[in-house]
Amino acid sequence: MTAKTNEINKARIEGYMLAGVQVGLTSNEELKGLMINIHVEVFGKSIEQRRLEYALEYRSEEHWEIYDSPSFTRNSKSDS
Repeated sequence: MTAKTNEINKARIEGYMLAGVQVGLTSNEELKGLMINIHVEVFGKSIEQRRLEYALEYRSEEHWEIYDSPSFTRNSKSDS
């Protein structure tokens, strides 16, 4: 799936969740607990653990390729 598809699906799910709260079928607290449980089922770790691991993984990778070209070339590309 693409990032755009993920965003569309996220918005759709959030809409259904909001509708459920608005019509009184559920509460935000109940939905939060459900999301936590499902996240652990799917990923085997909590949302906080996954965020921390992602942040540490991202920071450990060096993203120096953006500096491969000279700065005057990079800067002129952003001005166009």
